[in-house]
Amino acid sequence: MSDENTSILGSGWTFPPTFDSENRDALISSEEENIAQNLHALFYTEQGERSMRSSYGGNLQRFIFGSINTRLLNDIKDIVSKSIADYEPRIELLEVDIDENPDEQGLLLIKIDYRMRTTNTRHNMVFPFYLNEATFPDF
Repeated sequence: MSDENTSILGSGWTFPPTFDSENRDALISSEEENIAQNLHALFYTEQGERSMRSSYGGNLQRFIFGSINTRLLNDIKDIVSKSIADYEPRIELLEVDIDENPDEQGLLLIKIDYRMRTTNTRHNMVFPFYLNEATFPDF
């Protein structure tokens, strides 16, 4: 990837924040990895959590303990789509799809297909959303 695209795609701290114990520096992610990590941070952040950017966040926690039905799935799709449109301008959202995990009750798999604007490459990710517990999975 050229330096021009790298500077447009950006870089930042890894999510979750990780530090190099040897030189005590924060680890940095860049390019496609940075976008994927930013999407995870967006969905794990509730609106109002960031004092300098109170409207930032996916606001998905309000659905915890909700009953899985068509309305809930549509509400989650709408919030995911709006959050990406508002806070991740480096990508174009192509599709959001949600499936229930047949092996684990209360786990929704939010599938996101997107295109990176600068490179025109397609990517996808699956975001696990647990309706019945407030624990976060390892990345």
